[in-house]
Amino acid sequence: MLVTSVGMNTTWGAMMTETAMNEQTPLQAWLNKFASSIAKPGLAVLSFLIVVALLFRYFTGNTENEKGNQEFVGSSTKAGAMVISMVRIIAVAVTI
Repeated sequence: MLVTSVGMNTTWGAMMTETAMNEQTPLQAWLNKFASSIAKPGLAVLSFLIVVALLFRYFTGNTENEKGNQEFVGSSTKAGAMVISMVRIIAVAVTI
């Protein structure tokens, strides 16, 4: 037996190259759609849980500012400081 071509130069290789370049198989299309349907709600739930965890941590007094002082101290915390902290918490949640 004499080998005249190998790999992509064979008839089988050319056929597989055309199949791979032109379109997805039905299974690949279904898997891509299924992965997207799982990923989008999962990402939304995870984002919500991160925001809730960071807010809980802030309002229970478990966060500190740059000077090492507690950020939220009940009624003595000013509204402006709370807004700045909320913006920072949202920025951290979006970054994560």
